[in-house]
Amino acid sequence: MAIIALAGATGRVGKTIAEVLSTNPKHSFMILSRKEPENGGNFGTVHKVDYNDAASLLRVLEKHKIDTVISTILVKDDESSASEVALVKAAARSSTTKRFIASDYAAPIPRSKRFGRLLARQATIDELQNTDLEWTTVRNGQFADNLGIPHLKSYMIPMAPNVDMANQMAAVPGTGDDPIAYSYSFDIVKFVVAALDLHKWDRDLFCYSDSDTEPTCRDSRKGP
Repeated sequence: MAIIALAGATGRVGKTIAEVLSTNPKHSFMILSRKEPENGGNFGTVHKVDYNDAASLLRVLEKHKIDTVISTILVKDDESSASEVALVKAAARSSTTKRFIASDYAAPIPRSKRFGRLLARQATIDELQNTDLEWTTVRNGQFADNLGIPHLKSYMIPMAPNVDMANQMAAVPGTGDDPIAYSYSFDIVKFVVAALDLHKWDRDLFCYSDSDTEPTCRDSRKGP
């Protein structure tokens, strides 16, 4: 059984993980949040934390005997990056914490090709590499939710990174025949929860619900 601190669980991937964990009797978890949730802790006990106070983060982890941290902090700039780095530092100092899942739920992108929010996430990886924690990142490609919202259950914010279903348009990168991995958020979360039972983590854990090509995506807008 894992004793988990789930960081950033008030929306998107984090809220999805919280819901799935709340139905899993094998693991116990608590939620770390910078703010009180609007509707209370629907899926777990919420502990309000200050990511600028490393000592208080450490106290929370050790007080609750947290052995695994799952971060779903939305890292998009220097400020949010600093929050996750602070969480890594606290986990590394904690006498009870041994594992850490970084908030980088996306396709693997080489450091040389990262920019913007992707580069901000690199700071967490750099910090983790300097610790004795066992850590990993989840590589799920693109979120399939974007192809089905609002017709399927999802806490994700609708986006159209390369396929705009509403306007029947698609952007075709690369050769146009390159496969793209799509993953439904609840499938990703089931994968994350299953990974808690692994005795050893790879630095990247790969999962996807489906893998298809851009031409298929383009043809889908034509209908059956």
